[in-house]
Amino acid sequence: MQASVLQEIQNICARSNNVSQLFRYGGEGYKNSISHYLQSSCDVAEFAVQPGTVSDLSQIMAVIARDRTPFAIKGGGHSSNPGFSSTTGIQISLTRLNNIEYIPSTQHLKVGAGCLFDEVYRALPPDRNIVGGSTTQGVGVAGFYLGGGYSLKTNQYGLGIDNIVSVQIVLPDGRITVASERENADLFVAVKGGGNNFGIATEFTLKTHYQPPKIHAGFLVYNEKQSDLVKNAIMTFIETCLDPKAAVVGAFRYSNNGIGVTQTKITIQYLYDDDPLPNPNPFAPFFNIPHLNWTGMSADSNPSERDRGHSDEDNSAMSYLEFEQRFALVSHPGKIDRYIQTKDGNGEERAPQAPPQMAGVGENGRGRWATAMLGRYTRAVIDKIETQSKGLSNYLKFYNGVAVTGEVWPFLPTIFNHSTPSAWPHPKGTVYGPQIITVIWNDESDDDLWTGQVQKAINGVIDTIHREGVVIPDVPFYCNTSDADMITSEHVYRNNYPMLRNTKKKYDPRGVMNLAGGFKIQ
Repeated sequence: MQASVLQEIQNICARSNNVSQLFRYGGEGYKNSISHYLQSSCDVAEFAVQPGTVSDLSQIMAVIARDRTPFAIKGGGHSSNPGFSSTTGIQISLTRLNNIEYIPSTQHLKVGAGCLFDEVYRALPPDRNIVGGSTTQGVGVAGFYLGGGYSLKTNQYGLGIDNIVSVQIVLPDGRITVASERENADLFVAVKGGGNNFGIATEFTLKTHYQPPKIHAGFLVYNEKQSDLVKNAIMTFIETCLDPKAAVVGAFRYSNNGIGVTQTKITIQYLYDDDPLPNPNPFAPFFNIPHLNWTGMSADSNPSERDRGHSDEDNSAMSYLEFEQRFALVSHPGKIDRYIQTKDGNGEERAPQAPPQMAGVGENGRGRWATAMLGRYTRAVIDKIETQSKGLSNYLKFYNGVAVTGEVWPFLPTIFNHSTPSAWPHPKGTVYGPQIITVIWNDESDDDLWTGQVQKAINGVIDTIHREGVVIPDVPFYCNTSDADMITSEHVYRNNYPMLRNTKKKYDPRGVMNLAGGFKIQ
């Protein structure tokens, strides 16, 4: 990298009176800029910059484009693919582009691309909500919407990309523009699921939807011996519940307790986006199996309340914001199993509080998630997910493993009824969603072992899905969770790829955005 590049970007920041800042290696600002949810997704950048205004980012991009300097753009830093939002060149962190504005007249929400959903939920009026990344804490707005956006509200309102009104973008040559249905419509289609291929998104205008004051949510934990009962309950839910307000995410969880013993838990996260729960209760098959219950019990609740006849239904009512806070640990496999183990040993059944550290700041080990796509779960597919996840868990104690998780996340056949023209194909009348296997480990020397094994595991699930006939031919893979060592851009965009190539030539004729990572459109 030429020294002039660093100096020019430093000058841009100086002229902003430190509204924008450049950070050299070693400082806290540098560390925060390059850190990611997973250690394996971090790179040691030449330097990092946090633009504080879109105008400053525009000038920075013009310098990068002129000198063709490798760079990366980080929103929340939640990608598991190395190099997708990290670089050994210039690390751009969008953390300062964190404006949030609710517009009452249109009921739209403007959100800066540097925001995390954790702060967005807190800024919304109590009776409004968005289609956002609420199954985990620390997810960035930018990656979620640029990648597609499955959520617990997808059954009701579609994907995140179907709820975008407009996007402000810094183009690869530094120009600032807005894309919407009425303005730069081709670019608007391309950025919805098209990743960072067309520029740097700096602000999203989103639809909001009515949010009931109370919802019902909980997190149920079962032991390994109850596996068949839980799988039967999942199938009952899939076959009988057509209510779009009801959602469940199941998981087979295996964790290393640090002394060579693998802990096994099966979990069900459930959400009913209204109050009261309907009759019959769609979650009754899960409640009827003995379980440890993390529901809406207050922090000062104690087990004696359970003895006085309080049921799962009684203790599951809460606001959506409280739900987001209480169940932030759900996607942290190592943490959640350690927490369950401690609480189980003490005989406590309280709801978890918000974790002491925010996700997305690099406190986790190395990791990868791999994805299969399917339109419908069958018992054979769920059995295979458990088998493959359990098989991976055999490596935990031998190869510095932390956790293995195999998820079961069913959707209704109508999830794409709200589909809009987008880069990521999801036409009305079709249905498919991601099935994810996650592995987390500690030592870089074990990277090849774990990445190879998770690929074998997910391929086994994919084979079963095809044998069961529960996926369309040439299904598009979900780019936010797919393993880039297995999946190419053509697998992600399928028949839309030629159209996106033409749009790419129009808005990025010099291929500047190919200097950054991601599923690239060439």
